[in-house]
Amino acid sequence: MKNSKKLIALVLAMVMIFALTASALAATDSTNNTIEVTVSVIKRYPSGMTPILSETVTLPSNATAYNAVQVFLDSQATKTTYPRVSDAVWKVVPVVDENGSTIGQGHALFGMNLKTKEGTNSFGDIVKTETLGSHGTTVTTPTSATATSGTYTGDDWIFELYNGYMPVEVDNYLDYTPLQDGYEISLIYQTSNISW
Repeated sequence: MKNSKKLIALVLAMVMIFALTASALAATDSTNNTIEVTVSVIKRYPSGMTPILSETVTLPSNATAYNAVQVFLDSQATKTTYPRVSDAVWKVVPVVDENGSTIGQGHALFGMNLKTKEGTNSFGDIVKTETLGSHGTTVTTPTSATATSGTYTGDDWIFELYNGYMPVEVDNYLDYTPLQDGYEISLIYQTSNISW
C-alpha cells in the first residue's frame, strides 16, 4: 500500500512537470514566430521627400526585406482605395562575394505603377496611373588610354531600412537583408546624379 501511494505521487509529479514544460514551450514558440515591419513608398526630390503610402505587414521571424515587400505588394493588389501600387518589375541580378564569386541571385526593384485618384465623375473614379521605372543616361569621357570619367543621371528605386528613427546599414539586395520586429523599409523613387 505504501509503495502504491509513492508510485501514484511520483506519477502525478511527473505529469505536472510535463504539463508545465509543455505550456512554457508553447508560450515561447507562439511569441517568436512572427514579426511586424512597415513598408513605405516615398518619392524623393531635390527639394525634399513626399510620402505616398505606408502599411504594416506581418511576416515569419526569419523573413528578409524582399519577403516583406512581396507581402506588401500582394496586399496592395487587393486594395480598392487610393493611392496604391501595382505591377512591380524586378531585375534579377547575380550577388557576388568579396572575391567576385557568384553566391546567389538578388532582386532589384526596377519599376512599378502608382495609382492615385484624381477625382470622380458620374461613371466612377478618375484614376491616374504613373509608371515609376528605372531609367537613365550615362556619359563617359576618356581621361587616358586606360581610364574614363563619367556621370549617370536617372530615376531609380532604392531602399533604406530603419529601426525607429535610426538607419540600419544595408550593403546588399533585399533578398539578403534580414529583418527585426519593428523595422521600417522605405522604397524610395528618386533622381540620382553620380559622377566618377
